[in-house]
Amino acid sequence: MDEDGEGAKEQKDMWDYSECIQEAGIVQQAIINLIRRGVFRAAKGQSAVRHRAKLVIVETISECSRSYTNSPSVSSSQMTENNFPPLPPFVPLKPCFHQDFEEIPEQHRTMCKRLYHLWILYSATLLVNFFGCMAWMFGGGGVTNFGMSMIWVIMFTPCSYVCWFRSIYNAFRTDSSFYFMSFFFVFMAQLFIAIIQAIGIPGWGVCGWLGTISFFGTSIFASIIMLIPTLMFTAVSVISFIALTKVHNFYRGSGGSMSKAQEEWVSGAWKNPHVQQAALNAASGAMQGPPSPQYTTPTYDNAV
Repeated sequence: MDEDGEGAKEQKDMWDYSECIQEAGIVQQAIINLIRRGVFRAAKGQSAVRHRAKLVIVETISECSRSYTNSPSVSSSQMTENNFPPLPPFVPLKPCFHQDFEEIPEQHRTMCKRLYHLWILYSATLLVNFFGCMAWMFGGGGVTNFGMSMIWVIMFTPCSYVCWFRSIYNAFRTDSSFYFMSFFFVFMAQLFIAIIQAIGIPGWGVCGWLGTISFFGTSIFASIIMLIPTLMFTAVSVISFIALTKVHNFYRGSGGSMSKAQEEWVSGAWKNPHVQQAALNAASGAMQGPPSPQYTTPTYDNAV
């Protein structure tokens, strides 16, 4: 009886949620009718229409979606399973994030993967820098840089993933202006740090050009090893600048702005992935314009 009761309650919650989505579909059709009548004709291009359509859909289904996602009848199997970072079975920890590039729209998937590879390159650079600072220490450079390089690896490898890659991942996945702005602010700081690391101020725990060139007179062998992370930091800085420029051009070209990010922050839509996905689907349907009219062939009764 208990299982039947729980199953009935879960079915009712799913039915309520489907009714909410149907209501969103009604609002979507209303938006299409408004486009047909020319109400949105004065908007600044299709991106503005798409954004206004998203706001209408968010306001329509946010409350219903919130009640569904917070419902105790929603089982864990209905939620996405965390799969990143991939950990071997003997590790007692579990993955913290869900990452699947197939859920990224196809037009953004390549860019998202390239940014992920950039994060891998930066993490590898920090690890190589650790060994470079170890060679620096054994060559007579002191232990300060070696200790700081260990802190760089431990802290900035996970922080860079959480702070800027997850932001751009969610931005591409949900078309969220808030996540785009979060990525821009954090990634600009990341770029500034990468440039400092490429310069290589002594005592900061990075090899860099200053530390490597000045150490050639002490140990050529250690300096050659230090040159490897120096070149990698330089490459990360250049690639990061190009990536930031491309993402910014794409965002501005699609009609994104700071005001849209503020609207998402105030409405709280950026925190609810169900609302974001439903809004994106509904707005995409609205942007396709009014459906083509369907004509049916009349039938005539030839009987006299």
